[in-house]
Amino acid sequence: MRGPEAMKILSLDPYEFESSSSEEFLVIAIANAKQFPDWGAFFQATIESGAFEPRESPFPAQPIAFQDFEYADAVRIYLQRYAGVVPEGTASAIPLACEWYEQEILIEERGTFIRYAWETTA
Repeated sequence: MRGPEAMKILSLDPYEFESSSSEEFLVIAIANAKQFPDWGAFFQATIESGAFEPRESPFPAQPIAFQDFEYADAVRIYLQRYAGVVPEGTASAIPLACEWYEQEILIEERGTFIRYAWETTA
């Protein structure tokens, strides 16, 4: 298993969004799924990176279709804008947080693992 160096991590503060007064924060990790034996190893590596807030492991969770995540459209827009990736609606996803002020999700599609964590304090 490889550690945090095996993934790309993007971290955006409020000044990188259209309105800095929105107080938005976003962290995205992207890795080739071949670099990790499973979702759990990728999740653990994201925590070890220090870029994400520690969170209890969601495993063994059953993935859902990405399109079934309540905030999938917003996640898709930010992933495309900031990371250049656009998950299909049928991608496998494991929600970690699903609130208007905090959305966090793990996504696996076409051999790529993604962890997306967005929040606002506004």
